[in-house]
Amino acid sequence: IQEMPELTEVKIEGIRKRKAEELLKKIELDKDKLKVSKKVNESLIAKTKSYITDKYRKEGFLNTKVHITTQPVDSLGTKERMLIRIDRGYKVKINHITFEGNEKFADSKLRRQMKKTKQRFFGRFWKRSKYVKKNYDEDLVNLIDFYKEKGYRDARVVSDSLIKEKDGNVSLNIAVEEGKRYYFGDIRFLGNSVYNDRVLNQILGIKKGDVYNGVLLKKRVQDNTKPDAEDITNLYQNSGYLFSQVHPVETSVVNDTINFEIRIVEGKPAYFNKITVKGNEKTNDYVIYRELRTRPGYLYSKDAVVRTVRELGQLQLFDAQNINPEFKNADPNAGTVDIEYNLTETGSSQVQLQGGYGGGSFIGTVALSFNNFSIKNIFNRKAYRPVPMGDGQSLSLSLQVSRYYRTYGFSFTEPWMGGKQPVQFSVSFSRTEQFGYSYRSYDVDKSRRFGEHQAPRHHG
Repeated sequence: IQEMPELTEVKIEGIRKRKAEELLKKIELDKDKLKVSKKVNESLIAKTKSYITDKYRKEGFLNTKVHITTQPVDSLGTKERMLIRIDRGYKVKINHITFEGNEKFADSKLRRQMKKTKQRFFGRFWKRSKYVKKNYDEDLVNLIDFYKEKGYRDARVVSDSLIKEKDGNVSLNIAVEEGKRYYFGDIRFLGNSVYNDRVLNQILGIKKGDVYNGVLLKKRVQDNTKPDAEDITNLYQNSGYLFSQVHPVETSVVNDTINFEIRIVEGKPAYFNKITVKGNEKTNDYVIYRELRTRPGYLYSKDAVVRTVRELGQLQLFDAQNINPEFKNADPNAGTVDIEYNLTETGSSQVQLQGGYGGGSFIGTVALSFNNFSIKNIFNRKAYRPVPMGDGQSLSLSLQVSRYYRTYGFSFTEPWMGGKQPVQFSVSFSRTEQFGYSYRSYDVDKSRRFGEHQAPRHHG
């Protein structure tokens, strides 16, 4: 019995070093990453090759070639290094996109619905004509959504073919089945007691006889693309009904007319219970809690959660894209829900160094800006990391010097003066000192100076 050798080193050639490092981190084989100490066998090599090839083909490099070799490190053959050579080739372009089975809409009309997948066209500079499978799959969904918006509820893609051309590019052929055009019939609401039919019909905005639009119906019931959309689901969610459910159901189809029921389960109103924040290592809790529109005992409102996320992002203390409100312990019987706001702090300090030459003199500028300053800890040595932080205040200092003058600047802003209301208080000060100057000899006499200063200004 001979034991399989261990992997001691992996090297990738053919792509940039940074890309190679990123690729190594992403390669997953059998729920584990390609790393040292794994046993080198044919399965490992085959899976590594397959993963890399599939990855680049999904990005449009359909002609990617991967060559993997291994080499013993020791004389006993118990350890090996792996060399991966990658030849991505070029991104394959789309020569033609054609359709079959379309009678209601021309090929050119359907091609326009494919936002990210475009065929080659002389003079096309603003949109890519490269084939990327992920984008192509999304565009097939967009194509069917277009049909549904025009009333063709039964439209579907029967088949699609990728044809390799002699020049190395591809052409796409898409066969569709359009079906017939439908219209909205009767729309009834069931289970609604909080809002009457008139209010719900106003939000729905669809009338009997309108051309059937499945995409519009879905958005008017629950628009998942906009957290603050004006739809029926949000109407309930913003009124405390966290546990409400709204489902559109087709009840009958008569010739070309579809009748619907909007079935609503309202549930009982919910209230915020425990509110917590997580991830703020520098920012004090109270700076965050005072911005929250979701307080314990308040009636649940989705709009309050959305506005809280938006306003926390506007503080410029946290990464606005990574603010995640997590719902916990939602209890339909008790009518309560907990929320934990997961935050990622951003750099709240900036240092600017700038230099230049003008007017016969070098001009240098130094500016310091702190967006999460804590003035109450300014005399607390333990709070300097490297400056007192955590109270959400803004402090900026600036200095500009040249041979002929110096300019000093200072400003401070407290967004919650007194700590109870969002009343902003700010104060600023600037001073400029100019030195004596001889136009004949170009000499500067710093003992002769006069200053211009802007008196401290504040407003609340």
